[in-house]
Amino acid sequence: MLLKSLEWRKNWNVDNILQWNAPEVLQKYYAAGFSGDAKDGSPVLIIPHGNADTRGMLHSCSKRDFINYTVQYLERTMVMIRERKDRPEGPVTNAIFIFDMDNFSFREFTWKPCLDSILQLLQAYEANYPEILKYAFVINAPKIFSAAFALIKPFLNENTIRKVKIFGTRGWREVILNEVSPDQLPAHWGGTMTDPDGNPRCPSKITSCLTIVIVT
Repeated sequence: MLLKSLEWRKNWNVDNILQWNAPEVLQKYYAAGFSGDAKDGSPVLIIPHGNADTRGMLHSCSKRDFINYTVQYLERTMVMIRERKDRPEGPVTNAIFIFDMDNFSFREFTWKPCLDSILQLLQAYEANYPEILKYAFVINAPKIFSAAFALIKPFLNENTIRKVKIFGTRGWREVILNEVSPDQLPAHWGGTMTDPDGNPRCPSKITSCLTIVIVT
């Protein structure tokens, strides 16, 4: 397994991916961002996937670039974890991901280029980053999300599935706040942080995109 992981890192140039300058469309519209740290020091990454214009991005860049940019986020997460390994309070060993599925489109999710990219990323995650996850909180999930999760569940191992906590529009705030202090979360996601202009989504930290973007 280690040899396969090393081969994958070589084929995808992962050791240099933090220096890679991603296409502008990904830097501008990829829906994600680090909000802060959990109470135990774990990095907190918020992914407003329901607002992600994945179709627009995949029309504007290659699938490889899209996957590379996601891997770059995983590598950035790994750097944050390694930087915290010698904390006096105790080492940090994983991260918390918050997936906001508000505005989720099953049609876009099952669009073949999108689903292929997601499945390829899940396989890469399980093969190369299996212990990075402390929790994945999936929030604001509509009923149709259960069908989407059924499509990807076979690609996740049981340990990962146990860490996935799925919520509708209720009940998630108190669960997340058990792990993350309010001052480490944007107000839109249950915390107290706002941007200087008062925006509760903190777009200076967390990118969201509702507009279809076609870059030529």
